Amino acid sequence: MITDILTKLASLNKGRDGDWSDRLNSLYTSRLLVCLGILVTTRQFVGDTIICFGPNEFNGQWNNYMDAYCWVSNTQYMPLNSHHDALIDGYERVPIRYYQWTPLILLLQAGLFAFPGLLWRSMYQSAGIDFVKITETASKFETVIDSTAWNTVVGKLSKHIDRYLELQKEYNPSWWRRVGSCLNGRLIVSVSRHYGNYLTCAYPLIKIVFLINILFQYYMLCTWLGHEYQLYGWNVILAVWDGQGIQRVTNIFPRVTWCNLDRRIVEKVVNYQMHCVLPINLFNEMVFLIVWYWMLVVFIATTIMLFRWCLRCTFQPHIYIKKHLKFNGRLRTTEEKRMVRKFITGYLKPDGVFIIRVLAKNTSSIFISDLLVELFDTFLAKQREGASRENDLHSPNEEPDLELNCVASEHKDLTGSADCPYPYRYDYSPPPPASSALPRLDPPPVGKRDYR
Repeated sequence: MITDILTKLASLNKGRDGDWSDRLNSLYTSRLLVCLGILVTTRQFVGDTIICFGPNEFNGQWNNYMDAYCWVSNTQYMPLNSHHDALIDGYERVPIRYYQWTPLILLLQAGLFAFPGLLWRSMYQSAGIDFVKITETASKFETVIDSTAWNTVVGKLSKHIDRYLELQKEYNPSWWRRVGSCLNGRLIVSVSRHYGNYLTCAYPLIKIVFLINILFQYYMLCTWLGHEYQLYGWNVILAVWDGQGIQRVTNIFPRVTWCNLDRRIVEKVVNYQMHCVLPINLFNEMVFLIVWYWMLVVFIATTIMLFRWCLRCTFQPHIYIKKHLKFNGRLRTTEEKRMVRKFITGYLKPDGVFIIRVLAKNTSSIFISDLLVELFDTFLAKQREGASRENDLHSPNEEPDLELNCVASEHKDLTGSADCPYPYRYDYSPPPPASSALPRLDPPPVGKRDYR
């Protein structure tokens, strides 16, 4: 059962479409919370979750009823050294209302941590790229000794990326898109697949969603467990440093609580106030302490990686691309050095560079270098093809000029002749005077027509 749950959770996000902080959020955190939820659930079904000390007249089924009632109802915590009247009057009571729902809380947290990863997957798949399949294919063939098979795989993956890059082009932009492209980078920042910055802008937003998710869960835990949970982990460190026990740090997870039970006897209702022991809080205390520290680490890691990606997207990526191209012996000719900037800004664009960086986080540098060389060769081939096609349009094959020496008076047939295919052509040397008129064409004589 546990293995099946973890397998299904891992299949939701295999962690090959981002960096290590994304895997820390969507993959590892979700697995950790599921394991903790299963642990607490198992503890609830094995052993006694609550033990209450009732009056002497309670025995047998009344004891079972008392334990079940105090488990499903929220018990209250009040220090034992407090005055008894305070409990009767309702003062200083701290309701404990989380221990029944701890497994559901942990499973809900696991689902919330996995949600941004699923959102990111749907965004890049709808854009036409699949990071998971590309990285899985590259990782599968990285250990292949046959160079022909490796080159075939790299060629197919480069074609897949090339098709995505070709979709960025907008062939028939409307007038408002033309205005937006003119203002892009000057007054406003336009985000679109056609501008080549869709994935580059979407990925940092996903990281911001991760941070918002962590803060939201932290706020909900503080609301559910109490305001003392805000600095729970820090107070534990101070208590351990001073040589105190964790139990003395806070009263979030008390071992002994109070339970109020009303029992009707004939015509009156008798209220019983009993002590109850919550052994389950031994697990809850450790579980939510781990969750506190883990969420802090994940928040710091996600924040650092968010700033790193923003810096990478801000600065020009020419050095990164040139490094991999030079690794395979490129950029030695003058043409390649001249075309590399156009390759980065006009062909790859920000999204293409972003795809290369994401793949570099999940594959080897050898694959990235070979992939960039294949894309660079594809770009150069398209540039040469476009240049030759443009030359053909500007320099068409010239047909031999016809001699325009036939005179209209010699060819009165409207369909022309073999010597002069055009019915009315004049000799351009010298041009006819402006006052000269075209020869008159007399209509055919009207008379009887021979229909034989």
